[in-house]
Amino acid sequence: MLSAGLYADGIPVSKPAAWLQEAGDYVLPVLTPSEVPLGAPEDTERVLIPWADRLVDTPELIVPGTLAEWKAERPFIKALVEDTLGAIPPRPEELESRIVLTGETEAYKYEKIEIDNGYGDIIPGTIYIPKSIEGKAPAILYLHYHGKEFETGQNELLYSWPFPEGTQLIDFFIERGYIVFAIDAYAFLTRSGQGPGIDSDTGEKEIGLEEEASLYKYFTVQGMAYLGMIIRDDMIALDYLVSRPEVDTSRIGATGMSMGGTRTNWLMALDDRISAGVSVACLTRMQDFIPTGNLVWHAMWNWVPGMLQRFDTETVVSLIAPRPYMQLMGTVDIGSPVDGVRYIEGKMDEVYSLYQKPENVEFHYYEGVGHDYLVEEFGLMLDFFDAHLKNSEPEILDNDLSQDDLLSLISDNPSEIKYYELLDSEGMSGLFLFVNGAVVDTDSKPYFSAGYLMLPLDEIGQKLGADVSLSDDGRTAEVSYLSADVRISADSNIAVDPLIGSGIAMSKSAELSDGILFVPAAFFSDILGINVYTDIPDAENGFAALFN
Repeated sequence: MLSAGLYADGIPVSKPAAWLQEAGDYVLPVLTPSEVPLGAPEDTERVLIPWADRLVDTPELIVPGTLAEWKAERPFIKALVEDTLGAIPPRPEELESRIVLTGETEAYKYEKIEIDNGYGDIIPGTIYIPKSIEGKAPAILYLHYHGKEFETGQNELLYSWPFPEGTQLIDFFIERGYIVFAIDAYAFLTRSGQGPGIDSDTGEKEIGLEEEASLYKYFTVQGMAYLGMIIRDDMIALDYLVSRPEVDTSRIGATGMSMGGTRTNWLMALDDRISAGVSVACLTRMQDFIPTGNLVWHAMWNWVPGMLQRFDTETVVSLIAPRPYMQLMGTVDIGSPVDGVRYIEGKMDEVYSLYQKPENVEFHYYEGVGHDYLVEEFGLMLDFFDAHLKNSEPEILDNDLSQDDLLSLISDNPSEIKYYELLDSEGMSGLFLFVNGAVVDTDSKPYFSAGYLMLPLDEIGQKLGADVSLSDDGRTAEVSYLSADVRISADSNIAVDPLIGSGIAMSKSAELSDGILFVPAAFFSDILGINVYTDIPDAENGFAALFN
């Protein structure tokens, strides 16, 4: 232990405690900066456990054995993926856009568009419309790459790469009769220099990788994944595309290379309006990529906080099935280790086989090719879209549980049909509702009262096709459904036929909660004749499924 108090040449020093002192005063030696060791010996090991060995144990995607089981699990897998992207703001309910410039070539007309994304930004884009089309036509949402080429963005379509100079990429789509729409992602082209950060030396807005880093920080600290915000804008672009009268909304494809490929993967997983997609040179399984040490290869937008705690990329792209999907990949692409890509392919094959649509998923590998886009690949992409958007009927997407599906699951697994078990403990448990097989997220959440599951009458009734008329104070509702006409009031367990004045008693009274009229689930079965199935082991978890 040292005690302070002595000085040498005006410099405060310390002396040892009494039991360490020798005769006389003790003065510490004064070292010059050049004499201070710069570090520990060079052979000292700092990393005790290799970084790759410290990765979390990511839950494996277990593909069930039947389509019914997959349909039961899929809504919760999708909810988990969406939840992992964080607190992404909802898209605008009403799209606000304007045309700022128009023009044409011999083959197509184009319009420069600006869309309000409802988060304080304008999304600039360009739509290209072939002059040759008559009536509605298939459309492609083209998602640009990254490549640190922040000056490119949506103008990738106006370049010739991967072709020799001379022909623009847009010309190939126009020649085949596709309407094409492309936007700029955050930090690219028209959105460069629009981020939250400034250069501290110049006071000017950041651009390029610095702007991207500030965007990542800005979003992440608020609980929003940067990738989630990019996909949100892509969904808004899709909102605009489906609003165009020239577009056949049942025949919309999405494609892109590198960053555009990742955007295609996630957009297709989370938005069923994409009928077919082609992803080029970006299908990264993080568990295979991170151990390579090439982390700098993927820009900051591609890192979703907490993702590996819950899933890896195969879980995301599994949601694309059974829609047509193609991946084009070089075997030595540094950003997508091929072993990981093949693992993802295997999982996708399993899911597509459940739908009996194994032909709808294609993986093409190019031996010795790195992170590149080949002329041959571009041609395959166009042919794939022709096959699925022009020369065949669009894939009918049916991911809802039928009543027979649900009954078979209950019959086969009477004690295991608990859909919520797929969800983890991080705020993803709860009570879930299915109406005619589709998951319903009601504004007014169901709850338990005296052991009875209470459901919001107005919301659920309307989703079932019932006519629900509420009194001004919300305490009484008149409900018409098929041959049933009843009136029900808060704090009453009698459903009254207003014509004859008699009623049917329920085991639980209706209740008013936060101004919303709730009824027991049995109201829909006993009074309206709706088929209702429930699996509710406790007051906080479970599901109710209603079919009419």
